[in-house]
Amino acid sequence: MSKLETIVIVSDVLRNAMQTYDKATTYYNIGNNKERLTRLFNEDRFDIFGYLTPGYFFGSHDDAEEILNFMNDERADVVFTKNESNPRPFFINKRTTKAKVNSVKDILDIVNDQVLSRKTITRKFIYEY
Repeated sequence: MSKLETIVIVSDVLRNAMQTYDKATTYYNIGNNKERLTRLFNEDRFDIFGYLTPGYFFGSHDDAEEILNFMNDERADVVFTKNESNPRPFFINKRTTKAKVNSVKDILDIVNDQVLSRKTITRKFIYEY
């Protein structure tokens, strides 16, 4: 399988937003717009769908690329951050899950699917404000 390249991140905080990786796209302040979240998830142009739960932000400008590299190296379907919140920020490999969703619940069902390869990235690089 070819390497994952593109990543979309949904966040409610514009802090350390500008990621240096040129194939990363970040959307802000749409967390409550469930229709927009599902539409973004279903876009085929993104290999990874990431969601920073409310109150979380990237710690540096190269974090999106680090997540992408981790997912490529570990061949993970779903990656969680080390944070203790519930729900934790997560990233879904859309190529391996091959899912199209109709609701945010469908996205969370993928995140919680115990059959998928689920990994936790150990370096804490997403911070809570």
